[in-house]
Amino acid sequence: VLWHTQTALPFNRVQHLEIRQGPLEKYFGLCTLKLFTAGGQSSDLSISGIGPEEAQRLKAYIIRKTAADEEE
Repeated sequence: VLWHTQTALPFNRVQHLEIRQGPLEKYFGLCTLKLFTAGGQSSDLSISGIGPEEAQRLKAYIIRKTAADEEE
């Protein structure tokens, strides 16, 4: 690993999530989970190089956490 970046994004700031898979990612069986917050047109956080199943699990977890934060 040449570069390592750590970013914190509170669950209550997440507006929506997307799972994307370009041709190269598809070839290698990987994808990118993108998290968006209010006011931005580009993703505020991207988690790339993960498998589709893990991306779905993370997306479901984040959706549950954001829903729980809204109920509080």
